[in-house]
Order: sequence, then C-alpha cells, then structure tokens
Amino acid sequence: MKLLSFTRIFCRHRQIGAALLFCLVSLLPGIPARAQLTQEDIEALQRESVEKGWTFTVGENEATRRPVEQLAGVVITEEVLAEAAEKTLPPKALDKSLPSRFDWREEVSAPLPTIKDQGGCGSCWAFATVGALEWAIKIIDDDVVDLSEQWLLGCNTSLFGNDCDGGFILHNYHKNQADQCGQSGAVLEADCPYQERDDYCGCPYTHHYWIQDWAYLGNILTPPPVEDIKAALYSYGPLACYVKMSKSFIAYTGGVFNDHDGEKIELTDHAVVIVGWDDGQGAAGAWMVKNSWGTSWGDDGYGYMEYGVNLIGAGASYIIYGDALSVTSRSIAASGEMGGPFSATGDEVLLKNTGTSALTWSATSPAWLPLSAYGGALNAGEQFYLGISLGDAVYTLDPGVYTGIITIFNETSGGTFTVTVTLTITAPLVHEFSLDVNPGWAVEGQWAFGVPQGGGSYNSDPDSAYTGGNVYGYNLAGNYTNSLPEKTLTTTALDFTGISGVTLRFMRWLGVEEGQYDKAVIRVSNDGTNWSTIWTNPANADIDESSWTECVYDISPVADGQSQVYVQWVMGPTDGSVAFPGWNIDDIQFRGLPSAEGEGEGEGEGEGECEELLPAFTASPMAGVVPLTVSFTNHTTGQDGVIWDFGDGGYAMDWGPVHTFEAPGTFNVTLSAWNLCEEKTWQETITVFTPEGESEGEGEGEDEGEGEGEAPAEGEGEGEAPVPHPADTNEDFRLVLSEAIAYLAGWQQGANPIAYAIRAAYLWQGGETYAFTLEAVPPLCWVLAPPLIIDN
Repeated sequence: MKLLSFTRIFCRHRQIGAALLFCLVSLLPGIPARAQLTQEDIEALQRESVEKGWTFTVGENEATRRPVEQLAGVVITEEVLAEAAEKTLPPKALDKSLPSRFDWREEVSAPLPTIKDQGGCGSCWAFATVGALEWAIKIIDDDVVDLSEQWLLGCNTSLFGNDCDGGFILHNYHKNQADQCGQSGAVLEADCPYQERDDYCGCPYTHHYWIQDWAYLGNILTPPPVEDIKAALYSYGPLACYVKMSKSFIAYTGGVFNDHDGEKIELTDHAVVIVGWDDGQGAAGAWMVKNSWGTSWGDDGYGYMEYGVNLIGAGASYIIYGDALSVTSRSIAASGEMGGPFSATGDEVLLKNTGTSALTWSATSPAWLPLSAYGGALNAGEQFYLGISLGDAVYTLDPGVYTGIITIFNETSGGTFTVTVTLTITAPLVHEFSLDVNPGWAVEGQWAFGVPQGGGSYNSDPDSAYTGGNVYGYNLAGNYTNSLPEKTLTTTALDFTGISGVTLRFMRWLGVEEGQYDKAVIRVSNDGTNWSTIWTNPANADIDESSWTECVYDISPVADGQSQVYVQWVMGPTDGSVAFPGWNIDDIQFRGLPSAEGEGEGEGEGEGECEELLPAFTASPMAGVVPLTVSFTNHTTGQDGVIWDFGDGGYAMDWGPVHTFEAPGTFNVTLSAWNLCEEKTWQETITVFTPEGESEGEGEGEDEGEGEGEAPAEGEGEGEAPVPHPADTNEDFRLVLSEAIAYLAGWQQGANPIAYAIRAAYLWQGGETYAFTLEAVPPLCWVLAPPLIIDN
C-alpha cells in the first residue's frame, strides 16, 4: 500500500481581546484514525524491505497500533520560524578532530535517562524538549531525573499549538519563559505526572532546573550539516530535533533505518533526541536516536538512522545547562621515582566557554603545581588549554602520595571548579625481575617458569604474561591438585644493605579457594630459615581473578639493611574438594631508600665512607642506519643511582635501557652515576647513518649558515627568554667547576634536587657552555651548546 498524503487543517481559537482564528497547515500521512498498521500492512513492508534492500527490520510494536495523530506531533508555525531566525547559532568546531563514533550512552555511568512513551497524545515535541534536558543533567550533574512533559503540555501559554494536536520544541520554558502561573524552569514528573491530555495544569509547581541558553543549528525545515550536528552533540550533549514519519519508520524494530522514500514529503512531523553517531553504520554514517514511543519501538526505544534520511536532524537545537565555563579533565595522576622524572595522565586542562557571552576566569594552585596562566577571558565558544607542570619542590619530596587541588573560578557567574592532581612518588628501584629471562629461583612441585597456557577451571590462568612472555606460576597448564602439601617458589638471596623502607611489588593473577580450605601465602626471611608471613588468602572468600592485579607489600621489618633476604610464594596445603588455577606472578620489583650517610644495618663501609664509584657501560650496536635501536649494558659499581643522557634529547633512569635513535648523527651517550660521596660519568659515542640512497648532506631543519658564525642557543629566538640553570649563579650560561661543586654540595645537604644536581655536573663536565630549550622539561631543558664566539 503506497503512502499518500493530504493537507490537514488545524483551526483553533484563543481569546486575545477579540476572537482570533489561526489555521495551521501540516502535511501528514493519509492514514485513517484507527489502528495504524494492520498485519497485512506490516507484511507488505517486510516484502518491500527485501525488494529494496533495507538495512533495518520492521514488525509490530506499540506505535503500529496507534492512530497517526497520536504519533505525529510537530507543527511548524510563523512563531517557530521567527524564533528560529533569532536563535540560530552553529557551534564552533572543536580544534581536535571528532571521533568516527560517539555515543553519550557510553560516556556516562548507569543508569541512563529513561525511555518514555507519549501514549495517545501528539506530544513528541514535549518529550524531545524534556529529553534533551534530562540528558544534560545526567552529563553535567551525573543525576538521573524524571522531568514533567505534562507541565509543558498543559501549562504553556502559546497562542496556538503545543498541545496534543502537535507543537514545537519549547526550550524557552526551561530558561525564562513563564507558564500560566508566571513561573519558568523544569518541573519534576512526580509533581506533575503525565496524563496524555493538554487541558490539565495544576500550577504553581516547584521548579528545579533551568538552562542558561539554547540555539538552533540552522534552518529548522532541513537538516544542518552533519559536522555541525556532531560538534554540537559532542560539546553540549544530546540534541532535540525533528524527523519525518513514514510507515517503515513507525514499524521500525532495529538495524540502520535507510528508507529514503519518506523524504518525498518534505516537511517533518515528529520530534526525537539524537544521542550519538557512528560513521561506520549505513551508507555514510548514522545517528543514534532516542524516540518517545516506548521500548517496543526499535532497540529498546533507540534506533539508528542514516544521515539525512527522513530529514532527521531538521530543527536540531542544543541547550546550555550548568555553568557556561566547562572544565575538563577534572583529575590528573602523575607518578615516578623520587627525584623524577615523572609521567602523568595529562599536563593540561581544557577551559571552554559554552555560553553565548564572554566570561572571565581565574585559578589558584599549590606552589608545587605551577600553572601556565592564572586568569583570563573567554569569548563565547572560545577555549583555552591551561598548562599544569610539576614545580622544583617535587624533585625533593620523599616517597608517598601527594594530592594538590587546583581551583578554577568563573568570575562572571561565581561558579567554582576543582581539578585534583595526585602525585605518587615511589622509592628508587633496588632489584627488578621482569621475567624476560629466568632468574633461577628455587621451585617445588609444579611451580614453573614459562608461558601461561590459559587453562584451569573457575577464573582460568591468564593466556599471556602481564609484560613480555613469561611468568612464574603454579601449574602453568591448569589447576593445582587436591590434597596438595605446601609447595614454594623462593627467590635467590637479595641484598638490601644500606636500604630502608623496602617494599615488594608484583603483578598477580590468582585463583584459590577460600583460605579455610586452600592456602596461598607470601612470606619473607632474612636468613632462609625463619619466615614471616606478609599475606595469606582470606579464610572465607575465594579469589578468582580474571585480570592482572598489582600487589604492594611492606617488607621493611624483615628486609631493611639485610644482606640476604628471601621472598617465598606458597601454594598449599589444599583440601580434597575443589581446585583452582593457583598462582601466576610477573614483573617483580623491590624498592627502598638508601640509608642516610653512616647509617645502615649489617656490614658496610665505615661512617662517611663510600664504595669506590666506577661507572661504565657497553652498547650494542655502536653504529647503524636510522632508526637505530641500541641496547645498553650497565657495568657500574659502587653507585646509589644512575641517569642516562642519550645525546638526542632522551634520557632514562633504568639500569640497562634500550633506546632508539630516530635521526642520523653522532650522539654522545653519557651515563651519570652517583653515591653519597661523589658523582662520575662515562661516555660512549653512537653513530647513526642515513640509509643508503638518501642524501647525506645537511639534515632537514638545520639552520642555514650553520658553522659560519655564532650558533644560536636552543630555545632562543622563540619568543621566550632562556632560563639559566639554578647552579649558574651569575646566569652567564656557563657552568664552571666551582658552581657545579657548590650545587652538588647543596644536594648532599638536602637543599637541592638530585636530578638538577646531576644535570649541573653533566653540563660542567660536558664543556661548561649550555643552552635552554623549550622542547624539554626541567632539568633536561638545559642542554650542552657550542662555546660562545665573542667578536672583539
């Protein structure tokens, strides 16, 4: 049965001094006011689906059983056209590319705003208006609220329309437009329940939510550009919009709607909410749509619609809820060893003015969290990335977890936002076992080193290591056995002489029955005979981990200052009933603090004495074609710590790092080692060649005229004055012996950061003359430079 159309005349009277007759014209499908689609109609649609290759399914749902006037509810009038002309403001595109797929349902925590049913009233316009605000509240406040459509339906003061015979989106009532009692703002569903009728209003009500503003994206009769809809959806939240109904749309039960025949009648008659997009669906992408026909329509009330089909997106409008100043991210985590370097989940916060007028902002932060700016102004739609860095004081902090609060104020609205920065500082690494190679620990029973097989019952063993390929595990192929006596994995002797605050950290994947039946234990000893238990599985709960878990234990009471420390992982004893996969461990680390000078238990050097410091390393290969990956083997003895400078801007504090040189050139790799008494360096040269066939002349990016006069210092000439190293007391960008020694003495006395002291020694030993670069963070921003050429 072909879908026809006819002109429907709405004539309504409202008294304004004298009687005023208004006639509204709306194009609607020619379907009688009875059960909308019969079984024969649905079967005909299903045959049409096969013939036309629709990518969606059709069938009976609640909407197919209703008259069309209970579904169609959009009336385009002179009032709404005039409003659209004044309220059109396409969003500014973000400066970062939008994802190919985005779904607000995946961006917020459960529960989600509910799917509703407009029932026997053409009030889809009210449900779309309320739906957009309910989603904004969920996104901004993380609250699920049920707002009243009945208040919009029965209490609006429109001269015509906006009733059960149809209407248009009414965001103004959620902003400042007064209802029949002179009030504005959203009302709760509990205070004004939906009644499927437009002649009821029990105001005054208590009003709870207001929007700042709203705007259309473009012409309300046709869809705006896809990228404008995406930008608004991404920036502000789900959008209320209009769409054209068709028989196939009404009977839609899932898939990607792509019946473009509905576009032959070019006027919308229904309102929905767009909640996301997916460029990989349909011919060129599809919108994710929330409808108001209950959960039997589409996929539990949601559906996919190809971009542009049935005029989807016409009249799309976004709302601005909450403070005009948007602040993201609201939390940042940083971590690293004492003295740095530190890595973080981010180093900036995005400030965006989502409002329609300019605002001013200010910010405060702890001294150890300096900001790139502490105030400014943002025009409507403008954004600013506020940089966050770690101050010098961080490099002197002891191990621990530190929290700093950055407070950002919207000076225009009075709004306040906080950004929490958590800094975790760990003690230096003393011993590390990545299990890339077998460390040769003592094993009993089915303890083994190797590749996990993913077998076993309950949670199963992992099918891969946490990093690398190998783990230590009990029965790598499956479960431990019943009636198992105690079986152990024991490390070799570990030396913690002169170390305090020793901790054990490793990754664990464990399956074990509750402790009253089966045992899993960790214990430690400093003589190999007397053992102290540091962890055992709980007595009344199984452990059935299905992912790797980080475990950290304090073993300092047994390990501090001891020269022979053993750690033991125990499987068993077990009872005779059920069995689990047992232990899997990977990436074992021991950390601790070097004791203060002259302290420490066990045998060691006398007070004020240090073991002779002898830095040395080898590299392989020493030369090769770019990109060249080099492995460094550290042979240093007598050290408390080391830091590597690869000569290309990279650095590391690992014992034996692997580094890739990404550009051709000659690189002096420097290993700096130190103990409580001194610091020394060792240097080797790595040569990286251009691949055969490529030009071996000057590399890209080299300054013209290089070698013809004074070489500019790195970081100069880029709009920011160079900053001298703190050890450079006369700020002449030369670090002489006396300055370096003075700064190192300050480090030994606890006044100067160790990383800065190491850099001072490196700059002095490397030729004294140095430069400042913006391309790296302190202390690596100070780099060696050619000697200054002074013309007399």
